Amino acid sequence: MVASFPEEALPGMNGSYLIITSQDNRPFPLTGKQHWIIGRGSSADIVIDNPVISRRHAMLQVMESGEVFLVDFGSRNGSFLNGFRVSVPVKLHDGDRVAFNEWSAEFHTIGASAAAGPQSVYTAGGTLPLQQRRLLSVLVMDIRDFTVLSRSLGEQVLSRLMGSFFARADAVIRNHFSRIDKYIGDALMALWFHDEHETTAAGAGGAGAGADILHPLAAALAVHQVILELNNEFTLPLPLRIGSGVNTGYAMVGNTGTRERADFTALGDTVNAAFRLESVTKTVGCDVVIGQQTYQRLFHRVGAAHPFIPHRVQLKGYEGDTAVFGCSYAELETLLKQQPAPMRSPRV
Repeated sequence: MVASFPEEALPGMNGSYLIITSQDNRPFPLTGKQHWIIGRGSSADIVIDNPVISRRHAMLQVMESGEVFLVDFGSRNGSFLNGFRVSVPVKLHDGDRVAFNEWSAEFHTIGASAAAGPQSVYTAGGTLPLQQRRLLSVLVMDIRDFTVLSRSLGEQVLSRLMGSFFARADAVIRNHFSRIDKYIGDALMALWFHDEHETTAAGAGGAGAGADILHPLAAALAVHQVILELNNEFTLPLPLRIGSGVNTGYAMVGNTGTRERADFTALGDTVNAAFRLESVTKTVGCDVVIGQQTYQRLFHRVGAAHPFIPHRVQLKGYEGDTAVFGCSYAELETLLKQQPAPMRSPRV
């Protein structure tokens, strides 16, 4: 068995790297790109010349924050983290062991994690505080009835299904000017940052401006299309379905955690509510549910010609009823086809 690596694979830099324990502890830095494909095919970044390894076996995905996730592509013989087979993307931490058949490696970070970045500020206790208050939209998508589905499918089929889903979802979200910022089991979260200087009659500070609100909505529809493709490709006990919650507002973004385990995140009520909005898609019988600020931005962009219907719901953890707005993916697709393609929105 032979694994090939670029000649410049040398340690001595801040960031994340692998120690290839199956090849005399050879180092391999995960720098310079976001995706590292592992497989038997010559197009892979890390080539493992072994017939039991799939041509596209797995991926190490380096997030903007520096966090690294192991994503299995549904390989027949599996990808393993600390001895357990991976079926959904998992975040790697310093000292974790990854394996693909006989090929094995340890994951490490050098000094302050790459997630910390060159501008990080530490507290006296060595922790990383959140750094910026930003206006953003949060998209949360969660596969419905995943527990039932996972119990009905074999381990190999489940891994192949979820590997295909996350790989394709990442690609389409990138096409809509964002990246997956978090994997949470069978769910994902992505962020779009807005121009805080936009103001309209609908609300100060950008609350009503709608120039870029179509990005998360178009991304949600694109991921739904991925789900439809997978339903056609796999024989499943029940069709895959996915709910989408979109919320807009201010959140604190930056690195949290410690020097050794920095974690880029967005925190605050805007993010929490996005998860609650996705949860109530089942309650209101809609595929997509958006919050009040998202609705205002959308209304400013498209006027009254939109399919979102108002509902009053009780969001878990919130007092009183909350106004939300929902529609189906088919209705969202009709709306987006009528709109000019949105321009790229500002990123961090």
